[in-house]
Amino acid sequence: AALDAAVARLRRGAAEFARLSLDERIALARSMQKGYLEIAERSVVLGCRAKGIPEGTPLEGEEWATGPCCVIRHLRLVGEQLRVIKRRGNTRIGKTGRTVDGRLSVPVYPASIADALLFRGVRIDVHLQEGISRDMLDSTRAGFYKQDRHGGQVVLVLGAGNIGDIPVMDVITRMFNEGKACILKMNPVNAYLGPLIEEAFAEVIRRGFLAVVYGDGSAGAYLTQHPDIDEIHL
Repeated sequence: AALDAAVARLRRGAAEFARLSLDERIALARSMQKGYLEIAERSVVLGCRAKGIPEGTPLEGEEWATGPCCVIRHLRLVGEQLRVIKRRGNTRIGKTGRTVDGRLSVPVYPASIADALLFRGVRIDVHLQEGISRDMLDSTRAGFYKQDRHGGQVVLVLGAGNIGDIPVMDVITRMFNEGKACILKMNPVNAYLGPLIEEAFAEVIRRGFLAVVYGDGSAGAYLTQHPDIDEIHL
């Protein structure tokens, strides 16, 4: 019954979420970023305790790097790109190039001076599939914010694993890249983070755009077969 109620709440909220303006989405991203900043240290403490990592040791840094640091950065970048879409009608990308076999390549990292300083010498390009032109890249990028609006969809995110940032970043991606409401099913392994995620993202949960639920494999199996779930993200 609790799972059904959560899905029903998202089903009602999904249509509203799909219609939100860019300004409203920017405000939501800012709210989520602020919320995660407030629970960041507590999430690291809980992660260390769950994994038996002594606090104050170098290994604690891994919990920061694979937890709140990535989530907060992700939300900051989402907000930045939403503001770019508002000004230009599309996301900002670097100067495109060509791979050795002639495919289009797009530089995505470093995205800022801070990135270049933190990971000196690291460069990441996306190599696109054969036949993708620059015009196709420009017309299909940020599709939800242009021609591909939908009437409201609900995605089940199965939050597996013991890396703190992955389930949260999956939710952020589906919400802001595609405008879809999400139900995040925490795995028993990482369920200790669920209440903190609920606290950090209280506004989007209150408005029916996100729900965090718990349970074992049978709960996850039930949700994967639920008629009001449009997509499954693992």
